[in-house]
Amino acid sequence: MPKNVSLEKKAFERLVALFEECVIDTLEHAEFRKTPFPNDHFGREGRDYMYFFYSMRDTRQLDMIECHLLAKELQVKIYFNSVIIDQEIDIFEASEGLGSTALHIAPFSFTRKSVHRWKPIPFLKIPEPYKVHKLSSEADIEPKIESVIRRVCDDLENVDIIRAEWDADHEPEHITIDRLTLK
Repeated sequence: MPKNVSLEKKAFERLVALFEECVIDTLEHAEFRKTPFPNDHFGREGRDYMYFFYSMRDTRQLDMIECHLLAKELQVKIYFNSVIIDQEIDIFEASEGLGSTALHIAPFSFTRKSVHRWKPIPFLKIPEPYKVHKLSSEADIEPKIESVIRRVCDDLENVDIIRAEWDADHEPEHITIDRLTLK
């Protein structure tokens, strides 16, 4: 049993390292930036890791990508959401005194959409998670982690498709700057 725990721990450490090395660059190329909000997570959160990225689609629409790296499941979960801010603002320049808490609770959380691949099964839409499956030895770690991170990067490189899918299913909620103000 301890051998398995050690194997999973090494695999998760490698997952985090490759995520930070590859996925952050991929999101930066897609014009998403590290959270400007001081109350968002960007790194370790207990046993897991959480990363929040934002992009201004225009002067009022804020797109959000949340990435959760889950140690126990050896999985990356990704969520996309978007809101309209009541006034023109560059959230990255004006973030002092602002917080993201309102963006992560109802009603804004209702439009948060999971990002994933679809299993290649004709006529069925079955989500395929970004998950590391069946590690039996240390030799499995690198290829399986690389495969998961490569799929994450490939999908996030196509953020326009993610946005279009979200736009087809949702209308962005409107939020006032007052709701984003830290109190």
